[in-house]
Amino acid sequence: MHRTVADPRFVDLNLDPSDRELGSMYGDPKAANTAAGGLARFVTVRSWLSTWSVDHTHADALTDLRNVTTPTMVMSLLGDQAAFAEDSRLMYDALAGTHNELIEMRNLNHYLVDQPDGLSDVVGRLVAWIRRTVLEEVSA
Repeated sequence: MHRTVADPRFVDLNLDPSDRELGSMYGDPKAANTAAGGLARFVTVRSWLSTWSVDHTHADALTDLRNVTTPTMVMSLLGDQAAFAEDSRLMYDALAGTHNELIEMRNLNHYLVDQPDGLSDVVGRLVAWIRRTVLEEVSA
């Protein structure tokens, strides 16, 4: 399956603005689209459609999150070239229940590549949220 790096946001930073760099997490989108390896390069059409197609998948976060009533945190890495800020904001807005939080982490990229402090920053924010939200609710 080629052309899996075809999102226009990879080549236009004005679409869904964030801290991300131009290109995809695999580098230049043109090169990534024609490379021998890549995201789901060796799959059947059925499995590709089940995973990625808006029309054929059985997963729909924006619909399914309406049923989540437990405290939920959505964390967005604003330097991410694969998971976009607007998608995280839409998921947060779709959440039901209370004690939900959207945490946007500036400049951090997908897999925290070459960002040695990124993991501790992400884990620190996650632990603080768990202590503040989940543990307080359990002890109440």
